[in-house]
Amino acid sequence: MEDLGSNIIGYDFPSISQEEVDYNSKYACYLLKSMIKISLRINFILYSKHKNKEISLFSKELKGSNLRFLKQHSPKRLFADGKLSLFHSFGDFVVDKKKVKRVLSIVYSIPDDVGVSSKYIKWLEKFERIICPSNVAAKRLAEYLPERISDINVILPGIGLKSPKIDNTQALQSVFGKYGIGSDYFLYMDEGAANNKNVRNLIEAYIKFWNRSQTIPSLVIVSGGGEIVFGGLEREASLLKSKNKLMIIDKIGDEELATIYSRARLFIFMPHKRQNIYSPEIIDAMANGVPIICSDEGFGSEITHNAARFIIPYDVDDICSALESLESNLGYRQSLVEGAKKFVSNYNWDTAAQKTLEVYKELV
Repeated sequence: MEDLGSNIIGYDFPSISQEEVDYNSKYACYLLKSMIKISLRINFILYSKHKNKEISLFSKELKGSNLRFLKQHSPKRLFADGKLSLFHSFGDFVVDKKKVKRVLSIVYSIPDDVGVSSKYIKWLEKFERIICPSNVAAKRLAEYLPERISDINVILPGIGLKSPKIDNTQALQSVFGKYGIGSDYFLYMDEGAANNKNVRNLIEAYIKFWNRSQTIPSLVIVSGGGEIVFGGLEREASLLKSKNKLMIIDKIGDEELATIYSRARLFIFMPHKRQNIYSPEIIDAMANGVPIICSDEGFGSEITHNAARFIIPYDVDDICSALESLESNLGYRQSLVEGAKKFVSNYNWDTAAQKTLEVYKELV
């Protein structure tokens, strides 16, 4: 595609601290890398409220590109000189200058509380274009901005966790030993697991399955921190833990997580809020060839029916049935893996970058 020439693009750069990187930050990093790869002459100025040490971790990877970093509190000079053509926000920071075209990427969730609607709508109206990661997100935004449907773009992100490069038994045992994980396990991941009532339903369904067959794989829950509420199942959960059938991991790095993803028997995802408009966890699991169990709420409604086993997240019997069907029917497991492989092939960072640059061109 044509380069954007002398146009200067401002870029809201979220935290990239290596200690804890949220998906907003990963999305911004992956997208920027791909855009620079596609359009080598593009002029980016990255605004960040974070420390220079954090910024340097990322800027070293882009050495030689036409790229500068500025603190978020010092963009006035560029605005005053009229040098900034467009500003791309990820929600951390937004410019108020009307002469600067503004793009917003909504990455993970959209408020669903009527009480915040007017405030949220006023904020959305600052942007000439809004980029969504899913059709679910676009439809939800259209409820807030029915007159601006043409300004809402759906651009599918890419894959965050690629298959790990660990290919020797000693390295695998190191990862599994660190977290006390056996060779066969079901994986559930949710950064909001501590406040998710569906997790309690999953544990009850697992206990039900385990009572029928105590040779089933263990259950690994990556919670993102916080105490899991067992809701009357404390005794059963304690028993499962004592038998190495239930492991709860608070936080884990991407490389180790990719290893745990790739060796899982199946991946379970049941967000507890309608706000969930994109689930990178599901896309990453699909990319690693893991069969999926999920609800059809939020982003789940966008997944094709041959790519996942759908469940009712508050129905313990339905969850238990899903666990049993995927564990006992290898043909069904493989069919879901094949369906997921086709579904996830649409998620690519270079494609996302190409489409984002096209949005920039339309505005400048």
